[in-house]
Amino acid sequence: MRGRNVAAGAAAVTLVSMLAGCAPYEGGPLVGGRGGEYQGSPMICALAPAPGATVYFGSMLTNEGDSAITLTEVRGSGTNVASIDAGIDLEGVALDQAVGSMSWPADDSWEGAEEVLDRLVAPEDAVIEPGTTAQVIFSIVPVDPEQPATVEDLEVLYDNGIISQVERDTLGYRIMPGDSCEVDEDEDL
Repeated sequence: MRGRNVAAGAAAVTLVSMLAGCAPYEGGPLVGGRGGEYQGSPMICALAPAPGATVYFGSMLTNEGDSAITLTEVRGSGTNVASIDAGIDLEGVALDQAVGSMSWPADDSWEGAEEVLDRLVAPEDAVIEPGTTAQVIFSIVPVDPEQPATVEDLEVLYDNGIISQVERDTLGYRIMPGDSCEVDEDEDL
């Protein structure tokens, strides 16, 4: 009888190990900008910043579950994107400091910009409590700063105790060089 229990225990450990090694599971309790597949113009566009400034975007994350969620990583991909630099603001939404886009430092910066940036924690240090909305604040590092850079898939990875999960924000975020966010539809970005 004991041999069966050991075999069952070994099978359970193997199953948990296999689940942990799989791709992150989508559709968990962390809910962000689920817009389906990215299709077309981004929701949020900002002009390229002045020299020495950075453009930041915000993406909301709500923990609709019953347990705290520990983030593990934020990553993004898209067109002309070398990388993204992301932090988590756990308090901004509750303080009415939600970010769509902002530049910092800049003469015309929104008054809460510095406060939001000072509160950022690294994704791996962020814990989102149940019923709480936090925001990912990120900047896009373009491959070519003279061309538009668009994040088409922002992934927030987190642990749900047993398995890794992912929330995808596919709304789209763009930094546009020049003086307009208008895109010629015939232009291939």
